[in-house]
Amino acid sequence: MCRICRNRKGLTLLELLIAMSITVLVVGALGAVSNAVHSSAEYGERYGTATQHARVALERITRTVREATANEKFPGFLVVEEQSGFPDTLVVWNPTAVQRKPTQPTDPSGLPRFNELVIFAPDADEPNHLFEIRFSDIEDEWDLTKLSEIMHGPSANRVKLTELVRTGEPLVPRGAVRFERHLRDSDVQGIPGLRQARLRIELQLAAETGASGTQAIPFFGSAAVYYVKRQ
Repeated sequence: MCRICRNRKGLTLLELLIAMSITVLVVGALGAVSNAVHSSAEYGERYGTATQHARVALERITRTVREATANEKFPGFLVVEEQSGFPDTLVVWNPTAVQRKPTQPTDPSGLPRFNELVIFAPDADEPNHLFEIRFSDIEDEWDLTKLSEIMHGPSANRVKLTELVRTGEPLVPRGAVRFERHLRDSDVQGIPGLRQARLRIELQLAAETGASGTQAIPFFGSAAVYYVKRQ
């Protein structure tokens, strides 16, 4: 072997370029994997937070509906188009939930009093907030025309369920909350039986996803209350 080859201890320029290229590729691949793992962990955490908020909100709503007082004049709950003509406000007759102890309604066969109602609705000014509202100091009989004034009055006791409601602006800012009520009778051979008032809930929460923006996560729930149909 020639003397020049025996004394060679370094890399040629070509070998050095190949080594550097391989190093760059390995570092780039590791960086991409690290970024993907970080993004996945961040998304999982935010999705988990949204899921927890939705579970708490849906559980409170469905439990309140299932324990509601109902009769032919007021079938346990009503869905009201309070904001922008959209069915985003739920009115539930549940004096026990309001007083936080077993409580009989003032008039079981008539209409509820405002201090026996529980309201679920997005906030008018901050539609990404979903509230549970009660009126423990108002003893007036239920009147739909007074609802908006009382809901936004000083006597309304508000409990925030979540601040992650997805919002949109079709005409005015609105939270993505929707309630639907369905009534169904269980008459047997022409004999009046029970009537079911069934509630369907759609709640869309927003999960921030970093540079990719905000993702809407839909959640659904349902509940029902039964009462005797007299006629």
